[in-house]
Amino acid sequence: MFEKSHNASMVFSIMLSILLMEFTINAQSCDISWFEPNINECGISEYQSPDGTVFYMTESSYIITNGIINYYDCDGNLICSEGGFTGETCSGVLDAENLTFVEEIITCSAPCLNGDFSWAEDLLDGDCVCQVDQYIDASGNAVIFAENDCNYIDLVDAFFDCEGNVICFTNGHTSPENLCSQVFVDQLDFVQTLYTCSTTELTCNGIGNFSIESKILLEGLWDGTAMHTQLNDSGLLPQDHPYNSAPWNSVAQSNSDIDSIDNAVDWVLVKLHDEDFSVADEQIAVITTDGNIVNTTEGCLVFTEANKFGQYHLSVFHRNHIGVLSSILVKDGNDYDFTTGNRKAMGTAPMKFLDGAFVLHGGDFDGNGIINNLDFNNWYEQASIVNQYLSEDVDGNGNVNNLDYNIWELNRSRVGSSVLYDY
Repeated sequence: MFEKSHNASMVFSIMLSILLMEFTINAQSCDISWFEPNINECGISEYQSPDGTVFYMTESSYIITNGIINYYDCDGNLICSEGGFTGETCSGVLDAENLTFVEEIITCSAPCLNGDFSWAEDLLDGDCVCQVDQYIDASGNAVIFAENDCNYIDLVDAFFDCEGNVICFTNGHTSPENLCSQVFVDQLDFVQTLYTCSTTELTCNGIGNFSIESKILLEGLWDGTAMHTQLNDSGLLPQDHPYNSAPWNSVAQSNSDIDSIDNAVDWVLVKLHDEDFSVADEQIAVITTDGNIVNTTEGCLVFTEANKFGQYHLSVFHRNHIGVLSSILVKDGNDYDFTTGNRKAMGTAPMKFLDGAFVLHGGDFDGNGIINNLDFNNWYEQASIVNQYLSEDVDGNGNVNNLDYNIWELNRSRVGSSVLYDY
């Protein structure tokens, strides 16, 4: 009798211990006053391991997918860190996968998403910064972008947190330390332009659409100072563009009345390409004596089918010069000048340096991206024709003669980018 009573008492004690253990496991027993939320941490959550040990986890606030996760014990001692740019893990220190979420103890609001950014206006110091934009990251935190030369290409730009502390740098030929990862940049969403220098304000602004400015020069028409307008002056420039037939077969509509454009030189075809180089949008435009590519609707180039916040490669085609494709992705509002160097275009020596500028290679009379004997044959058939708008007239004076042949011969065997042309 006594033995049975003793066994029953032991069973009851064990069950009571289990219940007390479960209560202990589910009860928050730690004083976390040591945790003080700051701009580098977006909150703190409680977790428990299978043995009942309590842990606390914090995440960095700027980019969860690439941020640091810290694990602390009850007393605020850092146990381990994982994730982030360092790639560290808690493996061997803490079995994070077997932790059970209990509750979120503190949730920090996204730092100054709608805060006071007046400090950012001070970034517009002289010519160093021309535009300041607000973005948000994956956590909803404000990120301020200071863009130096308004073309996203040449000068070092910087990202700041909402209090003006530098997060990281991007772009520029000379890369500084603390470069932004592409993951960080890709997960940012544009909110608004905060400040723009009046002296460098972008003139190209297709409201609601992707807009851009660009510049090229044509070898056959370039004299070292400007491109001539002999076709226009002679009344030979057609009212309609030549790119609706092979090999271009463009269905783009022109927004340009070529007679209304001062210093019009010739028609060009402009395209935007996605990162895989598929065509996202295209339009017909006009090139002027200084190389600027314009239309009469906006002055700059406005693409209605492209995503205003997207990034694209830019290509420009001319009927008797080899086309070019931008070596980097461009954004809305950029001014992309091909004339400043071969590095601006894809391919091997995509342009030639002539009288102080980089110009497109002339002599591609059939427009297939290769200058060869097929182009010579076209020239030979049209030789001595005068006062007409012909592709074989590469120097643009309305006449097909030996001057055009000389340019073809200089560039024979020149090949354009295989991305633009299907050889």
